[in-house]
Amino acid sequence: MELLNRINNVLLQMTYSLLVKSQKAASQIVTIGCVLFLIGCDNDNSNNDVVADVVAPERARLIKITPAASVIDRFEPKMELVFNKPVTEVQVNGVDAQPNGSMPAAIWNMDLRHFEQIHPIVYYQNIPPERVCLTVSYTDGGRRYHEGLDCAVLGPIIVYSPVPKMIAATVKDGDVEVDAGFLNANGILLEFNTLVKGKVAIVPGRVEDWNPEVSLNWKVEWLGIWVRLRCPPNGKKLLNGTVYTIHFNVDNGHGDSMTGEITFTTKA
Repeated sequence: MELLNRINNVLLQMTYSLLVKSQKAASQIVTIGCVLFLIGCDNDNSNNDVVADVVAPERARLIKITPAASVIDRFEPKMELVFNKPVTEVQVNGVDAQPNGSMPAAIWNMDLRHFEQIHPIVYYQNIPPERVCLTVSYTDGGRRYHEGLDCAVLGPIIVYSPVPKMIAATVKDGDVEVDAGFLNANGILLEFNTLVKGKVAIVPGRVEDWNPEVSLNWKVEWLGIWVRLRCPPNGKKLLNGTVYTIHFNVDNGHGDSMTGEITFTTKA
């Protein structure tokens, strides 16, 4: 009996010792885990501090435009575009602006005469004004940006031309040895100093007053400041060794007219 009691006491002491050691080990594990956690938190905070210090530069912005896009017209000499920092490759509706100073520049000028590319000039036509919305494009830091501007009401430019004058032609008055085959194939082109309309015809002979009944009835094409005479597929062609006269009576639509003739001789 006494032996059993002694064995039990030994077992109890061993169990108690194991429990104490286990608690110490667990406590150490927990302590080490907390320390590692705190170190990790400190490292995360330090990384965040570094990222926070790196701030991306602000992109360029258009801060002023003179005159305002909503009030521009054809007679403004230029538009000035001011950015808050230097930029490059500035365009308004795809039309290049010019830097005011060295490249890169923060101030750019737009020649409003170039707006003809956006809203073309109209000659002698009563076309109502058109609302045109503008967009400025520019490059900053290698990236392309676009900013919408106001819309402008742009009316057509009515160009009042000078008195009509012929400035060039395929054949000149008094020409001889003219290639009839070339003219039959390519036609005759007359160029004036302004847009014209009227009557043009080619007749055989050297006559002052042409008779429509003897006209070769070539097709007349009005191409702005150019007038082209073309021989139709089954029309009367120019013959070799023959005198012909081109008669024209044109005007610029404002009461100014021009009458004349060109006489030439085809080669035999």
